[in-house]
Amino acid sequence: MEHYSLDELHLFLKNLRRPIIAISGGLDSSLLALLLFEAKGSEMLSLTALTSSLSSRDRMSVMKFVAQHTIPHTFIETSEFKDEHYLSNDKDRCYHCKRHLFSAMKKFAEEFSYQEILYGAQKDDLDDYRPGNIAAKEASVIAPFIIAGWGKSEIRAEARRRGLDIAEKPASPCLASRIEYGISVSEERLRRIEKAEELLYAKGLNIFRVRDRGNYATIELGKDEMKINLDREKIIEEIKLLGFEEVSFDPRGYRQGSLNEF
Repeated sequence: MEHYSLDELHLFLKNLRRPIIAISGGLDSSLLALLLFEAKGSEMLSLTALTSSLSSRDRMSVMKFVAQHTIPHTFIETSEFKDEHYLSNDKDRCYHCKRHLFSAMKKFAEEFSYQEILYGAQKDDLDDYRPGNIAAKEASVIAPFIIAGWGKSEIRAEARRRGLDIAEKPASPCLASRIEYGISVSEERLRRIEKAEELLYAKGLNIFRVRDRGNYATIELGKDEMKINLDREKIIEEIKLLGFEEVSFDPRGYRQGSLNEF
């Protein structure tokens, strides 16, 4: 795979025609939006889906980042919650989610005369189960970081070099990714997961996941978080109050994409 320097990536972005980019609040899409803005100025626009699967924390992260860097931005409506294929939460849920996102972006581009659609997928994503990448390919959506051969290490290094607040931000996929396949996605489940994770943030934790497995939840803690002396029984009881019958800590800890272990 070819590897671009920062200057080569900047030139690639500069040659795009009136691009729009999906930004979700994570490190990858945020840095790409910033690089695109530096290359295209007011000719570009960043878009965020108004979806229940985006946590309030990530929505605020988007708003803070684009305001801090004066990046043009707007929110758009998507319709995945009207799609039974998405709500049924089979193993291709991410495909249907991205299909609706890119469809909405394409409609927006046609209405406001934008030419190209971008998203923040990067080289390391190719090593994981990411059906959303199929939707991107079908919709001819461009992934500049993949084209440039940039993975998480290069992206994080560039964010650190710039002193960006998001440089150390852990991966933060959508809330629906916490729901075990086969268990339907619902507003109630998403808010329950969000409240459970906010409870853990309030304990000073940073890298973790709350996995919704139906009537019970499992908590995965990052390597450093596993070393913290926590009142685990209290945490379990507090999360039970959100509507889970059983809650447990996964002794294996946090694994990115652990629900893809099939």
